[in-house]
Amino acid sequence: MRLHLPIRPILEITALNECKDSHFRHPRSFPGEFHPFWELVYVLDGKVQVVVGENIYTVSSGDMVIYEPMAFHSLWTVENVDAHVLIIGFSLNGEGLSDLKSGAYTLNATQQTEATELLTYLHSFIPNEVGHLLEEMIPNQDAYATQIFLFAKRLEMFLLSLINNLNPLVHGTVSYSAYAQTYRTIVTELNANLEGWITTKEIAEKLCCSTAHINQVFARYSDIGIHKYLLKLKIAAAIRMLYKNTPVSEISARLAFSNQNYFSSVFKRETGFAPTQYIQQNTDSSLPL
Repeated sequence: MRLHLPIRPILEITALNECKDSHFRHPRSFPGEFHPFWELVYVLDGKVQVVVGENIYTVSSGDMVIYEPMAFHSLWTVENVDAHVLIIGFSLNGEGLSDLKSGAYTLNATQQTEATELLTYLHSFIPNEVGHLLEEMIPNQDAYATQIFLFAKRLEMFLLSLINNLNPLVHGTVSYSAYAQTYRTIVTELNANLEGWITTKEIAEKLCCSTAHINQVFARYSDIGIHKYLLKLKIAAAIRMLYKNTPVSEISARLAFSNQNYFSSVFKRETGFAPTQYIQQNTDSSLPL
């Protein structure tokens, strides 16, 4: 009997969106942002603090932070220590998406070697002095086609090794300072109120704090205001609903926009596409649904 074993793509890298070999001299901060692709930050040397959603992680050499599309994130150096980090952004699909979890992890020795080899391979065809590796690759895509393809496959294998070997993945240090706990509560409140427009004053009353204190805490970890952050969360929720074929009128109503036209204009301002065009232009859903 002739055997036939179909191969299913557990994880497939469909695009590279960011690739940086970054040396940060303290003090250095990276402004917070949302974007529609996965990203990992691997610390080769030094120490950084990373915000992902409501969590604040302190990660050192050998640690990695990974976060899903449209998760707010920011990064800065700490404790007067310089840092060397590898940052890779990628679009991803496949059955294994549900097993890939946002968070901070300490990698075992094998996984650390695999992460370092990703950077070594990149520098095998891109000069070491280039900080933003993707900017060097884009003008030379044809010349680098084979190397880029092989790098994507190496990255897929690295990610598969993470989701298939969860035991060595230990959560990184989570900050539980008073400020961090207040920030975490604010973000939790915002996520719980996507179907309304909770105000800073209402959050302050729930936390028995002044609005000035709430704004001060939020500014410590995010360079966008509370209202803008809530809007970004709503756009992320809208994108998830679009991939589930939810009508635009229903999305607008569920997210408490005054009308569908206003929602569509805000969505286009934030994403560059009208809601009806977004799925056509972004066919590879990297968002966990």
